[in-house]
Amino acid sequence: MIHYHGLYSTTTSGGSGTNCTGGCGTVWTHSFSEGGKWDKILHNFTGGSDDGAAPVGDLARDVLYNLYGVTTYGGNTACSSQGCGVLYKVTLAGVETILHTFSGPDGEFPRSGLTTCKECSNTNDHVYGTTAAGGTANAGTVFTFELNGDFFTTLYQFKGGADGSDPEGSVVADQAGNLYGTTLNGGGSTNCPGGCGTVFKITPQGQETVLYAFTGGADGAHPRGTIAVDSSGNVYGAATDGGVSTPGHGVIFEVTSGGAETVIHAFAGGTDGANPFSGVVMDDFGNLYGTTVYGGDMSCGTQGCGIVYTAHP
Repeated sequence: MIHYHGLYSTTTSGGSGTNCTGGCGTVWTHSFSEGGKWDKILHNFTGGSDDGAAPVGDLARDVLYNLYGVTTYGGNTACSSQGCGVLYKVTLAGVETILHTFSGPDGEFPRSGLTTCKECSNTNDHVYGTTAAGGTANAGTVFTFELNGDFFTTLYQFKGGADGSDPEGSVVADQAGNLYGTTLNGGGSTNCPGGCGTVFKITPQGQETVLYAFTGGADGAHPRGTIAVDSSGNVYGAATDGGVSTPGHGVIFEVTSGGAETVIHAFAGGTDGANPFSGVVMDDFGNLYGTTVYGGDMSCGTQGCGIVYTAHP
């Protein structure tokens, strides 16, 4: 996340926390002004029941530039000895507050960051996120948190079947407050163990619609990471697997608001790239940007070092 004060982000490990091997992670800033460039750790996570551990994904902020995020572990140990994860706030002065501690029924193990909807007239004081597990079917949840009222709401609990399972990416809100996202598994296809994943839409009232269910063939399988949504409600993202090659190396896709999917690009492996895990971002001209884990420069071994790509729908 960047604004005029500088860059704000997280590290999943490192820092001074001693309850985690290699550190429990940090929130840090890199300033571009105020007399030059400098780095500063705003918060060192300590793990355990009192704090989070392994912060992930994008940070959200309010009008006072307070930062909001989630950690995959820490907090309540009902889910595992490492904890179920927390939702936290960190001020620019480095003061941290735990706003919500996940416990399992309300979700567990967030694996993506928080988002806001600045254009939404009634929801600009909310942040939105997902948990990869937890809920009534242990298939993950979508939640919202009201910043002004410190009020947590589970909007949707995935059932693990045709509706999707295991959301590992962030959600995106449109101007009406509808949320769009993907699930790694579920969707009903038998071509992938547990399903090949979905693209979904959730209304502000918590009603879910599956816009597209992947089949694991040329259309792709197992979407994850960031998605982009244009003004017409078309969803753009990346699926880690599937595509035209055997085995598939993943695809960049578009799903229209009516549920029709188009493969923008199918990765071929090698110098073309393979297995996009991070999703996509879109610029003001509609161009998509992302990365792959493998492919590209093959000096890292037979799978390659990964690439940074741009795609033009």
